[in-house]
Amino acid sequence: MSAQTYWLFGISGAGKSTLAQAWQKQWKLQGQQVVLLEEEVLKLGINSDLNASAILKEEVTRRLAEISKLFNSNGLDVIICAVTPLEEQRQLASQIIGAKNFKAIFVDAPIQICQRRDPKGLYVKALSGRMKFFPGVNATFEAPDANCLKVNTDQISVSNCLDLIFSKINSK
Repeated sequence: MSAQTYWLFGISGAGKSTLAQAWQKQWKLQGQQVVLLEEEVLKLGINSDLNASAILKEEVTRRLAEISKLFNSNGLDVIICAVTPLEEQRQLASQIIGAKNFKAIFVDAPIQICQRRDPKGLYVKALSGRMKFFPGVNATFEAPDANCLKVNTDQISVSNCLDLIFSKINSK
């Protein structure tokens, strides 16, 4: 099987990074090489020239997909966690990476739960108008269609989310 990109997406606070870090740790313990690319971490480097506007969000997606494609072409699996609020952006990532190598996973939790989980105070800023283009508050977040793999982090543990993901990706 060729290297895969697992694209975890959802609103801020849904649990993408927590899930991705646990996934990476588990695979490394099993001796499997995997690269983790987090949108938040890349803001500090390769994406430091981009802000949160809708147009630039597409560029963030393009860059993440291109980097992932390079890792995949060198035989490495990649886990990406990025908000990726629009279906058009998720389709762009799939086109760049290649549909057979791209697995989208919707990490979902109610916005009230995400607001409680928010250690950086981003929801407070967005709700007060100090932060623009914040998906789920003052910018669009398009839920995926019913065929997309979905994990509800408010309903099941990280370990059970991973079990669900692994069972789905191994059955295909």
